[in-house]
Amino acid sequence: MADWMRKQIRVVGHVQGVGFRYFTKQQANHYGIVGSVRNLPNGDVEIDAAGPIEDLRLFVEGLQKGPSGARVQEIFEQVLPLQNLSEVFYIQHF
Repeated sequence: MADWMRKQIRVVGHVQGVGFRYFTKQQANHYGIVGSVRNLPNGDVEIDAAGPIEDLRLFVEGLQKGPSGARVQEIFEQVLPLQNLSEVFYIQHF
């Protein structure tokens, strides 16, 4: 996992109620990303994602587009330590 990176990603815009979490899981599975995605009370979507650096870059690039109906205004990324990683990518439901 030396070439892996982990990021906390916050997606801002019209991203709830449009299938964004399911789109994110599909993208994560496509790129071999592990972690989770959840809706935040303020309307943003938060993603904890880890994977090979280039695949993670492509994953975030795909999030810019989002599913039809979504309007991504901004994406914030913060690098996190590579610890306590999930073995899969899952949707957090509340």
